[in-house]
Amino acid sequence: MKGFYPHAGKIRTYNITKAEWVLNGETVIYASAENLKQTLDYDFAQEKIFSYKGLNKQQIVEHIAHFISYLWQIHIFGEGNTRTTAVFLIKYLRKLGFKQINNDMFARHSWFFRNALVRANYEDLSQGIHKTDVFLIRFLSNLLLGENHMLRNREMHVHFEPVNTQNELVNDPLLLLIQEQPNITIKQISEILKISISTAKRRIQAFKEKGVIYREGSDKTGIWKLK
Repeated sequence: MKGFYPHAGKIRTYNITKAEWVLNGETVIYASAENLKQTLDYDFAQEKIFSYKGLNKQQIVEHIAHFISYLWQIHIFGEGNTRTTAVFLIKYLRKLGFKQINNDMFARHSWFFRNALVRANYEDLSQGIHKTDVFLIRFLSNLLLGENHMLRNREMHVHFEPVNTQNELVNDPLLLLIQEQPNITIKQISEILKISISTAKRRIQAFKEKGVIYREGSDKTGIWKLK
């Protein structure tokens, strides 16, 4: 069928890795292809017998965060797992009584949702990096409880430095220029700031690696965005 990948909806038969920006190029360890169905069945079985009785709303959010992060980590398909997880979560939340839930927040914060799932499933103790579902809980708290947590991708990066990054956002002339002119080119940046093109490229790359900015669209027609 036109517009559909031949592998769409098929359980993967191979192991996968995915280099993640938020992990500085590292990958989550996904479920082994040999045990996908068993792992999925186990997680669903555990959720089926779980009782939400007696939990307050915050505890409900935290449990849902744990459950959905486990499901996502399985990565049962070769591609499209985050989209599938979002669709399933919307339907499941409606089943639990959150009838007002729709796709809006998932569409607006799709990259944050994915990065939050990544951080909930990655650890490297040799580098002092621990699994954390705090970002996923923030997302779900906004979604289900009407809270207003700031959903910033850069804060999830494993090498995020909050003080330095905030100072850069406030004071750096290059970032101020990008805010004013999102479609500005490297050449224009070098001319306006009176720096070489190589320096402009190097500073842009540094901000990208720190998770401060990213490029949306192609190099020719895209725009810069602050995260």
